[in-house]
Amino acid sequence: MSEEYYEDLTPYCRLMAPYTLSGVFNIGWLDVKSKFTTGSVSAKFVERLREIIVGGGDFKALVEPIRELPRCERCGELQLLDSRGWLTPNAELWIPAEGKIYASRVTILHFVEVHGYRPPQEYIDTILSLDTGVEFNGDNVYRQKLKESDWFRKGRTRT
Repeated sequence: MSEEYYEDLTPYCRLMAPYTLSGVFNIGWLDVKSKFTTGSVSAKFVERLREIIVGGGDFKALVEPIRELPRCERCGELQLLDSRGWLTPNAELWIPAEGKIYASRVTILHFVEVHGYRPPQEYIDTILSLDTGVEFNGDNVYRQKLKESDWFRKGRTRT
């Protein structure tokens, strides 16, 4: 099975190309065959990313979680543990930033920790400064962005 690959900071178009979602950008949509930026990141970034994946309170970054474990083409089924030691479901991770949303798979954590992926600095900075005390529901934002998109208006037949 080949994973979907989207270059970092390109407009989000997963399962809807050529349409995109306004203000949503790809981060960490990697496959093991593609070249991607590698380098070290701080332990604080990794732990913060793990905490954000878990969510809590009114901050929920997971979009469309499903009952299966995430997979890596090279490593197989992943048992990504959140900061509580619980398994993380396969899902997208939506991170709000000033005027934009960063969208990735939860496997971004695996690619950072195991395969040495280094996300763009603006993403790292956003993760480190993100206020998870505010209300955010990535799934709701995703659905609203879909409704506002050309894919929804033009790309689908409505009855």
